[in-house]
Amino acid sequence: MKRKWILTILVMASFLLAATVGPALAARVIKIGVLGPMAFVQGKGHWNGAMMAADAINGAGGVMVGNKRYRIKLIKIDTNEFVSVADATNAVE
Repeated sequence: MKRKWILTILVMASFLLAATVGPALAARVIKIGVLGPMAFVQGKGHWNGAMMAADAINGAGGVMVGNKRYRIKLIKIDTNEFVSVADATNAVE
């Protein structure tokens, strides 16, 4: 019976730790927008190059800002400028 209580306490402590530490680690993200004509070769090149750079940076531990490490998260934004200039300006705004 004593083991059951210890196990229950450990499980509850792990949930509490995950609930408090998880959001703090998730908040350490730098979001970078990658803009380009994503349906075309040029945009695919933009995205692939950005992904390679982000993977290399994140693989090395991220970016140091002050004394904290941040991971890079990319956000793909399709500007569609080859088809519509209005779409491009709206995407950038």
